[in-house]
Amino acid sequence: MGVEIGRVFKDALGIPVWVENDGTAAAVGESLLGYGREVDDFAYLHFAAGFGGGLIRNGRAVRGVSGNAGEFGGMLPPDYASPSLGKLTQIVKAEAGLSYPTLQAFLDAFDPSWAGVSTWLQAAERSLTLIVNGIGSAVDPGMIILGGRLPEVLASELIERLHFYPAERRGFRRPSPPLRFAASLRDPVAVGAAMLPLQAVFF
Repeated sequence: MGVEIGRVFKDALGIPVWVENDGTAAAVGESLLGYGREVDDFAYLHFAAGFGGGLIRNGRAVRGVSGNAGEFGGMLPPDYASPSLGKLTQIVKAEAGLSYPTLQAFLDAFDPSWAGVSTWLQAAERSLTLIVNGIGSAVDPGMIILGGRLPEVLASELIERLHFYPAERRGFRRPSPPLRFAASLRDPVAVGAAMLPLQAVFF
């Protein structure tokens, strides 16, 4: 049985406590300090050592029955590669022989010309095309945002590569949400986590 970590801290500290996964926390930060100032409904793709995300609807995070709404990596069949940055580090290590002790060290030194980057982009394109089409069809958000710790150069490349299937009905193509690189860039998870109590109390 899982531990209700929020209740543990609330009982110990005697103050309200908010608990959130990293993808949804980053999406909350984007909703208050980024593109959320332009659109009330968006999907946020969170790239880090793993891959997930969050959903914002009417300016509020959608959490689902079990708190797993926005876990977009779970949409991928087993034969699709995760588009995570952890996977990128593995491919670069295998193809370029470059290894770094932490993901942050890897990102600080990152060079898009490294061997392995193009391999990751090809695999990520396949996986993310499936994901953004699933989001567009099932959620119909006003925007899909690529964020987390994803370098802008990779986000730009992915946005150029991703496409929506030409779904048509009665001769009209279904509108597709625009793809954007996150506007809230500085440690989006920490920013979003800090905004949770402010959003609950003041917004």
